[in-house]
Amino acid sequence: MLHRITTLCMMFCFSLSQVEAQQNKRIDSLEKKIANALPDTNKVNLLVDLAIQYSATDSAKAIKNIANALTLSNQLNYVNGQIDAYNNLGIFYMNFYNMEKALSYFKETEALQKKYKKEAMLTKLYSNMGNLYSDWNKSAEAIAYYNKAIEIGLKYNNKKSAGIVYNNLGTEYIQSGNLLKATEYLLKGIAIREEINDQKGIANMSMNLSVLYKELEKYNDAITYGNNAIAIYKSLELPIEAGRWRCNRRTGICKLWTDCQPAKKLSAGRKIF
Repeated sequence: MLHRITTLCMMFCFSLSQVEAQQNKRIDSLEKKIANALPDTNKVNLLVDLAIQYSATDSAKAIKNIANALTLSNQLNYVNGQIDAYNNLGIFYMNFYNMEKALSYFKETEALQKKYKKEAMLTKLYSNMGNLYSDWNKSAEAIAYYNKAIEIGLKYNNKKSAGIVYNNLGTEYIQSGNLLKATEYLLKGIAIREEINDQKGIANMSMNLSVLYKELEKYNDAITYGNNAIAIYKSLELPIEAGRWRCNRRTGICKLWTDCQPAKKLSAGRKIF
């Protein structure tokens, strides 16, 4: 029942049509900018952004634009562009459930980040690799990468990313049935979000805590956290941003993207039920 509650809460909290309208407007704007852009690093960044927007609706265009971004990055020797392109290719193929190919792109990303001493960037990469192994039903590997992500995030005082990874590690423990560990990490995550006053992050964490406490049969706490999440979403005039979430097809439990990628086909999550 855990996954059912999580997804129903998501469906209640956001309007998919609202998100799609915003995405279409963003896509039109980006295409116009790219058409007039010089072949420089700015164009690479625009191509990556456009690929991310298309990833929710048109996988072929997403791959085409990210491939163009990688080609131009290689021509310019633009390392950050190469990293973004490989990382997003990993995310795209993870969403297609081609785990071997996704992992190969994540490894390319890791190699570049280590070669050019961009250790701080590994927080987001290792969080995404944790998501990959979680969806691949390899819980031990997922937990290992989440812990590596948290360690690096805290080392570089990247509290927002660390909070996201605490959430993902907590939900991994929910999936594996270790509710004690899940409680520990979700509470650490929401504490960080409160420390940096990340209201949307607090709402996201509150939703997962609501699900957790329902499983623990602590219904008053479950209701309190659920109501807190809904109140924050309403106060921010937010539907939940689709780009913040992705759902594990095996369990339906939802995790947060560390770099705000758009969610892949929310309808796939609904079909679980």
